[in-house]
Amino acid sequence: MSTVRRFFCLFVTFDLLFTCLFWIICILINGENLVKALEEEVEHYSIKTSIFDIVMTAAIRFTVLLLFYALLHINHWWLVALTTAGSCAFLIAKTLLYTWQTENSRPFEVISPNIISYCLG
Repeated sequence: MSTVRRFFCLFVTFDLLFTCLFWIICILINGENLVKALEEEVEHYSIKTSIFDIVMTAAIRFTVLLLFYALLHINHWWLVALTTAGSCAFLIAKTLLYTWQTENSRPFEVISPNIISYCLG
């Protein structure tokens, strides 16, 4: 595996881990119990109230890119363009559909992971 391909795989892994870490930080800043928040955001998922889908977007991007670039050794740029466009479209829709005016909602919750996903994705 070439150095550039290995760096790309590490970068995609960093994207997933950093997005997960930021999601956990947003939960803890909100003052919630981590287990309760995981149950609320994962089991009772809603695009309007949960930010777990941002983590899942990073996980899907991670899985697809590592599958094609690390395991199948695809050399074309179209897959990165496709996953980036799909992620950005979903994150824009997420930002527009998110309920901002709830009592527990702070703009930091959604904006920070979205910015991280835009920058790294």
